[in-house]
Parts: sequence; structure tokens; C-alpha cells
Amino acid sequence: MKKKYIKSNTLMIMLLLSAIEIFAMQLLVPSMPKLQNYFLTSAYNVQLTLTVFMFGFAFSQILYGPLSDKYGRRPLILISIIIFIIGSVMGFLAKSIEFLILSRLIQSVGAAGGMVLPPAVIRDIYGESGSTKAIGWLSIVAGLAALLAPYLGGLINDTYGWRAGMLILIIIGIIIFIISLIFLPETLKYKEKTNFSIISIIRDYSKLFYFRIFFIFFIILSSINGVFYAFFAGGVFVVVENLNLSSADFGLIMVPLVTSFVISAYVSVRINKIFNPINIIFLGSIFSFFSAVMIYLSFLTGYLSIYSLTFFGLFLGWGNGQIIPLATSLVINLFPSRAGTVAASIGTGSMLAGAIVSFLFGFFYNGTPNSMSILMILTSLIALIFCILLS
Repeated sequence: MKKKYIKSNTLMIMLLLSAIEIFAMQLLVPSMPKLQNYFLTSAYNVQLTLTVFMFGFAFSQILYGPLSDKYGRRPLILISIIIFIIGSVMGFLAKSIEFLILSRLIQSVGAAGGMVLPPAVIRDIYGESGSTKAIGWLSIVAGLAALLAPYLGGLINDTYGWRAGMLILIIIGIIIFIISLIFLPETLKYKEKTNFSIISIIRDYSKLFYFRIFFIFFIILSSINGVFYAFFAGGVFVVVENLNLSSADFGLIMVPLVTSFVISAYVSVRINKIFNPINIIFLGSIFSFFSAVMIYLSFLTGYLSIYSLTFFGLFLGWGNGQIIPLATSLVINLFPSRAGTVAASIGTGSMLAGAIVSFLFGFFYNGTPNSMSILMILTSLIALIFCILLS
């Protein structure tokens, strides 16, 4: 009974961590058009608040994985939350776009712990048989956070201003730190005995890429996240500047998309023992590619509207929901003794893809949905091709 209680508490904390990193990344996005006017800066500089977050998020995971395999999950989680709180405080106090960008970088380093460590912790306590369902719940909760974050971010921005969002992140971070300090146990049973060094990190990661199956999963998860971030980073500008709607309206577009993701993730986790999970993943890549193509065609034919974005966004959400939880669980279970490193690898790839896509959108954005649509098609096509190789 006590063991089950500890498992439940640990899972709840991991769900909170996975939610806070989504909130941290997305809560400020609906404010970006207004940040441009607030700081009297360019759309490119404002886009850097998201791009820098993603780069910091991606590369810091490289350290979290091996460090957690050597020193344990609990100390790394607590340290990551402290860093996150510091970055959030800096963001709240920012008086220039440069300082806000710096604060987002620090915030991302802390938030990365909430991305890479929960799957490893779940693999520690649930093993191979139970981890698929539990990791599925991580995806579902992350989806629910993504459902709320853009809408709440837009609502908070329109009502109280963007600093209020940073204040909320500070409060949530402090609450999660206290809960983790009291209730989170150490889940890693066998810590790595090797000396920690940059060379050993490079060696551990390079070994993973020797395996063809790992490389395929890595590309699939990276590119399919790239599709979402192309839509996410570009969508708010398309809605506000092309469709002349508010940032809160962009949040409303995200509601059905993320609802579709959550339902799809739940269904996929439930049916993966009935149907081949590889086939489920392949079907998801088709849905995502279809969504990207139809959004681009809507733009070319002049029928792009809040309704077409919402409708075709449903297919994107459903496709990603089929892919992300199953692919994540499958690849982590391939290397159980390196769960932290594997989780860090795929997390880094996903965020790096998002950062690159976000940067490219900001660089090529010309006031039309063109760059968003093309980036969505390219990333979804890559995912589809590698899903075919996986099949």
C-alpha cells in the first residue's frame, strides 16, 4: 500500500512538472505582438523570447539526462525548479527586451528539467510494462496545459499585461518546489559509477545514434514537434496581423487543437496493445501532413480564416497525439539503463527542432502566413518519410 502511495505521489509531481514547462513556454506567446509595441522593438526580437527559450530548453537537457543517471533524479529536479524560479523573477522585473530574452534563457534551463526528467522517473518506478500508460498521462497533462496556456496567456495579457503571466509562473514554481521537497523520493536504484565529464557525455549520446531505430525515432519526434511549433510560433502573428483578431482569439484556436491531441493520446495509449503501435504512429504522421498541406492550400486559395485554421488544426492535434506518447515510450524502453540520457536526447531534438522552426519563421516572416505554412509542410513531410522507414 505504501509503495502504491509513493508511486501515485511521484506520478502527480511528474505531471505537475510536465505541465509547468508547457505553461512557461507558451504563456507569453499570445503577448508577443503587444511586446513588440511595449518595448518598441521588431517582431524578430520579440520572436527571440521564444526561440532562445527553446534553444536553452534543448541544450540544457543534454546535461540533465546523464547527470540524473549518475547523481539521481531528485536533486536535479529540485535544482531545475530553483533555476526556473530565478528566471521567472528576472522576467517579471525585465525593463528591456534584451533582459527579457536573457530571463527566458535562464527560465528555459530550469524548465528543461520538467521535460526530460519525468519520463525517466516514470520508467524507474513503473518499469517497461507500466511506463507506456504513465508516459501517456504525461502527454495528456502536457496537452491540457497547452490547451490552457495560450488562452490564459491571451486573457491575462489583454486584462492585466504580460508581467502578470510571469508572476503566475513564479507562484507555481514555488508551490511545486515545496511539494517536491517534501514528497518526491529518489527513484533511481542504480546510479552510474563512471566519472562525469564532457567526453563521457559525448560518448554516451553518440552511442545511441549508432542504433538505426533510435535515430529514426529521434527524427520522427523532432520533426513532428517542429510541425506544432511552426503552427504555434506563426499562428499568433497570422491571427493578430492577418486576420485582425486578438491574442485571446489565438488561444481559442488552440483549444480544439490541443483537445484533439489529448483525446488522441488517450486513445492511442489505450489501443496500442490491440493494434501495432508502429502503424498508429504512421497514421498519425499522415494526419499531421494532411493538416499542413490543407492550411497552405487555404492560404493560397484565399480561404484562410479562423475557421479553417481551427478545423485543420484538429488533424494536427490528432496526428501528434498518436505519435508523441507511443514513440516516446517505445524508444525509452529500448534503453532502460539509459532512460535519462534517452529522454534527454529526444527532448533536446524536439526543442531544437522547435527553436529552429521558430527562428526561421521570425527570419522569413513577411506579414503573410506563407513561412508558417511552408515550415509546417517541410517538417511534417520529414516525419512522414521517417515513419515509412520505421514501418
